[in-house]
Amino acid sequence: MTKLFYNVLSDSDLNKDIISKELFTNEFTISKVLNSLENFVPWANRDDLGTVEERQFALYFKCRPVDRTRKLNQSREYKILSEIPKGTTDLTFDEIVYKAVDKVIEESKGRDIHLLWSGGIDSTSVLYALLERDVDLTVIMDNNSKNEYPDLFNFINNGYVPIIGKSQPIRVKSLFDSAFLSKVNVPELAKNPRNYFVTGEIGDQIFGSHITFSYKPEYRHDLSCRHIPINIYEFMEETISQVIPDYYNSTLAQWLWAANFTCKYQHVLTRMTKGFYIANFEPFLNCTHFFDTENFQRWAIQNYKKNCGWTKDSNYKERLKRYILKCNGDKDYYEKKRKVGSLIQSNYNRIDAERYLNYPIDNGSN
Repeated sequence: MTKLFYNVLSDSDLNKDIISKELFTNEFTISKVLNSLENFVPWANRDDLGTVEERQFALYFKCRPVDRTRKLNQSREYKILSEIPKGTTDLTFDEIVYKAVDKVIEESKGRDIHLLWSGGIDSTSVLYALLERDVDLTVIMDNNSKNEYPDLFNFINNGYVPIIGKSQPIRVKSLFDSAFLSKVNVPELAKNPRNYFVTGEIGDQIFGSHITFSYKPEYRHDLSCRHIPINIYEFMEETISQVIPDYYNSTLAQWLWAANFTCKYQHVLTRMTKGFYIANFEPFLNCTHFFDTENFQRWAIQNYKKNCGWTKDSNYKERLKRYILKCNGDKDYYEKKRKVGSLIQSNYNRIDAERYLNYPIDNGSN
């Protein structure tokens, strides 16, 4: 069994609240840390190609599964970073958002907060959530951000963001880099232990799988068994039944969400680590993925039928877009904004991947 991160770094004197600069100045140490990701995700394990079923799952989701329900027969056991919570939540959606902001404030421990903003629905809702609660932050953005949401980009670039209900626009700092999310910008910022990062990751796992877009609209609400290959359908039955008890009546959209929620969630939690050196686990502890909270997960399980019930592509993630609309009144964005794979131009997930794996590489679109 490979050692965990904090054991690998026994040669450095890490502060577990704020990461030591030694992590980023010793290339050999970096290599050891990243290699030990094999405890968390299959793509970091060079020798384990997985079972036939795991590799077939990868053809759908561009990654091998890490089953958070622990029901799959996998080639090895992985340490689960974010357990599926028990129970339900009575909180309103806005209350869940605000508690996620509180989590960012608590986990950042007074460090300088940097939001990785793509202009997409997930990170835009995070931006407004933080600003609505008067969180001081720096927005990291690029040409893709500008293309996805040009009006908001211009506000941020000019140093302020108007929010409905606020008497004055909120001042905001920004960093503009045409190489956003390349291996140049964020890793350099991550070298400074005063910097802390917030992302919109886990949005797709909460609100519904983007893979649904690859199917014709008339198929999305058909029974899942008619469209999922039988061997994968049988392989995933016990796992998906943990969140969709009526498994055999699940729609295609519901099945794809549940598979994403249970088995791709951990991949998304860790996929920025190798290219950016940011993560919400030891020894990094320099990042919060905004939607990775127990309350968001409970809300997702309680509302999966509605979240997966959209028919028009522009209705995907409607609840998030409604929150954005409440903050900025932008009806055009609410009515027309569609999902874009905001990390698709990033190189983080291609590093060594083809050398490690024999299945398609995740492009960050779901």
